[in-house]
Amino acid sequence: MNELDKIKIGFAIALLAGLFTMQPLIEASAFSFDFFTINLKVTLLYWIFVSLLALSVYFYALALIKFEKLTSFFQGFGNWTYAISLLFPPFILTIYIISLLLKLISPIFKSDNITTSISFLLGITSSVFASFLVNKVQAKFKKEGDKQNAERMKAFEINSLKKAKTLFQSSYYDLVFIELWNTLELSFKRAFLQKAIPFPEKSAIKLIEIIKKNNLLPSNLVDELEAIRNLRNKSAHPQAGLSVSKQQAENAIRNTEKILIAIENYSEVCYYCQKEYPLSELEVEEINGDYYACKTCIKEHPDWKNEILSMGMDP
Repeated sequence: MNELDKIKIGFAIALLAGLFTMQPLIEASAFSFDFFTINLKVTLLYWIFVSLLALSVYFYALALIKFEKLTSFFQGFGNWTYAISLLFPPFILTIYIISLLLKLISPIFKSDNITTSISFLLGITSSVFASFLVNKVQAKFKKEGDKQNAERMKAFEINSLKKAKTLFQSSYYDLVFIELWNTLELSFKRAFLQKAIPFPEKSAIKLIEIIKKNNLLPSNLVDELEAIRNLRNKSAHPQAGLSVSKQQAENAIRNTEKILIAIENYSEVCYYCQKEYPLSELEVEEINGDYYACKTCIKEHPDWKNEILSMGMDP
């Protein structure tokens, strides 16, 4: 749960407290108005409003428990009920004004059918508009919540990479791979969140399959990612006589940083044609300064990596 949701919970609870202080006045009121054939009493509207706010707090509280598969559902339903509760008072005010207008114009039209038709159209229009506003507000809440979650994961990702480097300096090479994989998982969670791709929580193999399917990384970095995963598994489940070396850990840190950069920058410019392509459609030459070539130019320059090495400079 992000900070925005916590603020919404606090606001809803404060509003509920204020509403409960008004309960004796509401219960004593006999105010009501007719909308179509429905008589809307202020007490009924009051309890609907209170129930919507209470439901939003309840579902946000369920989201805090971190159910494995239901957390996002509870958070989404909390956003939905919270958006409805915020828009409920202006919606009721709108239909009350419509009911007053209908009372004013009904004497003008002698036919009850005309009055009924106008009432029906106004009711449908107000309902559609209210539904549109609820969806807009809910989408805004989700977008802001996703943004805060991404920022929080970015901070965790940076700290995790720093921890991996500290472990490397302390010669805990096996633990380096465990921390690097944690860094990569956080980074991909953030990327998947921005692309609205479901994240496989407990399957590294499924994660790599989704990365390949959605072209999130060029093929050479996917290979490096799989190598880091394999060494991470070796570190997490050590066997007698098998251990990771300092060189392997150093290479893994360097490759992890390249993967993180690639996740942030989904495109690069081809060395030859100078056109921008997604990283998944490029091949990379890393020895002489990370140059990229698109598939079309590679067909024209099959020995392109050696060409770049022989030039030693940009074209």
